[in-house]
Amino acid sequence: MESKIIANVDAEKLSRAFSNLLKNAILYSFPKTAICISANISDNNLYIKMKNKGKTIAKEDLGKIFGKFNRLDGARQSNNIGAGLGLSITKEIINLHGGNITAESSNNEVVFHVKIPLE
Repeated sequence: MESKIIANVDAEKLSRAFSNLLKNAILYSFPKTAICISANISDNNLYIKMKNKGKTIAKEDLGKIFGKFNRLDGARQSNNIGAGLGLSITKEIINLHGGNITAESSNNEVVFHVKIPLE
């Protein structure tokens, strides 16, 4: 049986948010490792999880990654190009939709959790 998910969102902005998340995962993943994306619905919310294998982000830095112009020390020294705005923009877009985004990291794994209300 086919099920549909209907949400009242700005599709263009939300597309940008998820594109930013995916680009971030691609840039900071270890070579030749998978990026896993999953979604489910519970309590009238859409939950999306994006997980990649990459350098563990220290707990004290996890709150900083959503700040404007923030690039962690390792990112500044890499060849990755960016101004440090992608995750900040992503958080702002998700917040404007009444949702939230968090990150966790351990054992060379980074996981982003997104929650968006469906109504």
